[in-house]
Amino acid sequence: MYERVADGGLIYRNLSLITAPGHPLTVVEAKEHLRVTWSEEDERIESLIAAAMAYLDGRDGILGRALAPQTWEYTLDRFPVCSWIGLPLPPVQSITSITYRDASGAPVVWGAGNYSLGADKHWCPRIIRAPGVSWPGTWSEPEAVTIRAVHGYESPADVPEPLRQAMLLLIGHWFANREVVLTGTISKEIEFAVEALCAPYMITAF
Repeated sequence: MYERVADGGLIYRNLSLITAPGHPLTVVEAKEHLRVTWSEEDERIESLIAAAMAYLDGRDGILGRALAPQTWEYTLDRFPVCSWIGLPLPPVQSITSITYRDASGAPVVWGAGNYSLGADKHWCPRIIRAPGVSWPGTWSEPEAVTIRAVHGYESPADVPEPLRQAMLLLIGHWFANREVVLTGTISKEIEFAVEALCAPYMITAF
């Protein structure tokens, strides 16, 4: 369950990952950072990349962002009063579908011509209602509207370099301190460095 107040008091519920992301760093890049030239550690390094990704990315990461392409689905209790819907986890690449339950409770796919994705995809992504179009009426029960969207930077090259460096710092720390990964902790020094790199990109609200 995921609930958060958005514009106009809307409640986002059940934020669900539909398609998991890849990783913006490769094993080769991580090994270069670690100065590892042998292949025996490849599997472990790959797991550390995944751990760093989990620390930063998605619904549970500290950034409030999506780093690599991934599909999320989330529900609203209703359409808003205003002409737009704020979206979580920027950047947002595209809206896959908007489905709502009509007054009888039947699911209806709302046509893509009725809305567009706002221009600010990286900081304040929004679904904007088309001029002259009204939000449709919905079922009176909760979770009447379902939005599916593709989030994340389009390619690894698009991920801001400070965020890639934050991942490398985490990977390097965990590689050198193997018992730390088992407890899921990081040193305060590394934590401060990672947060300093990430701070300009953190999303605190939508």
